[in-house]
Amino acid sequence: MKKVTILGATGSIGTQGLKVIDAYREDFSLFGVTANKNIDALVNISIKYSPIYACIADESLYLELKDRLKGTNVMPMSGSEGINELASAKENDIILSGLVGSVGLSPLLAALKAAKIIALANKEPLVIAGDIIVKEEKLHGAKIIPVDSEPSAVYQILNGENKNRVKKIILTASGGPLKDLSIKELEKVTPSQALNHPTWKMGKKITIDSATLVNKGFEVIEAHYLFDTMYKDIEIIIHPESTIHSMVEFADGVIMAQLGAPTMTTPIQYALLEGKRGITNFNNFDIKKLTKLTFEEPDFEKFPSLSLTINAGKEGKNRPVVLNAANTFAVNSFLAKKIKFTDIPKIIEYALENVENVACNSIDEIEYFDKLTTKILTNKRKEL
Repeated sequence: MKKVTILGATGSIGTQGLKVIDAYREDFSLFGVTANKNIDALVNISIKYSPIYACIADESLYLELKDRLKGTNVMPMSGSEGINELASAKENDIILSGLVGSVGLSPLLAALKAAKIIALANKEPLVIAGDIIVKEEKLHGAKIIPVDSEPSAVYQILNGENKNRVKKIILTASGGPLKDLSIKELEKVTPSQALNHPTWKMGKKITIDSATLVNKGFEVIEAHYLFDTMYKDIEIIIHPESTIHSMVEFADGVIMAQLGAPTMTTPIQYALLEGKRGITNFNNFDIKKLTKLTFEEPDFEKFPSLSLTINAGKEGKNRPVVLNAANTFAVNSFLAKKIKFTDIPKIIEYALENVENVACNSIDEIEYFDKLTTKILTNKRKEL
């Protein structure tokens, strides 16, 4: 029986990961679970699944967690150190990382150094520290299996194939909830509109990133590192049905596609089973009900954040770090109704123009430029 730790157990990825655990109780047991602030959900998960450890990131909630776990065999932990300790514990076999944003970087590195298998749904670490992560993965013999739908689709297609015969990776994108609006209409978009994704049910941050297409740009950077592929050989195509999750074109002209329902349970299952097919069909996908497949070019003019993201990946150095920090700042500001939807790319562009583009080769440097970007944008907003 494999021991699994779920980082971000109370979020979208975590809850769907628990569904997979439920379907494979003879194959997996929970070693640890973490949550940011949702102590009620963390306690409920702990009581139901009896993991060895439960960790709350917010240290101010530790004593409450400890008190509420009395009478169980679950040991409480707290803080970023507790999360890193769980991610690297020798008893662990697989880490499912469903953390949001750059906070997932430190536990990912801890897991890599401990030579773990990491089912990775958290794309920001690869965006901001791809070179470091790839180096650590190879150095320690760890293994990253992507859980995010599109990279998972590529991973599944390439499983057993000759990587040297790959001509192009084609990442599909739904286009998000605002795909058909005009630029003028985008200026009036509310958070509730942007959060109303037509096919996927996700957390708020990633849903807004899907609406701006930043998420797809992140996936381009992610694919560059996961599959050791040059940026020129990664293409994006808008596919509103969200049925084909990605495609790979091979040297002989054959294009292979992975199809399925728009849900994360299937890629999570595939990752936890370490690249093997499971026996559980969570979604009852019926191809006979598929009436059409449509494809469109992405509109870079209407969604400038996409080109800003891809270009940041190509430029390298500290550009991805600055972009990620600026995007996080902008998304939070939009959700708080402090800026317009169309201000998001403007904020990203401002940050890229006002933070010097220099080398960024360590975790300390990543943290420095992340904080610097946020500080610059906070000061700028105070001026307005």
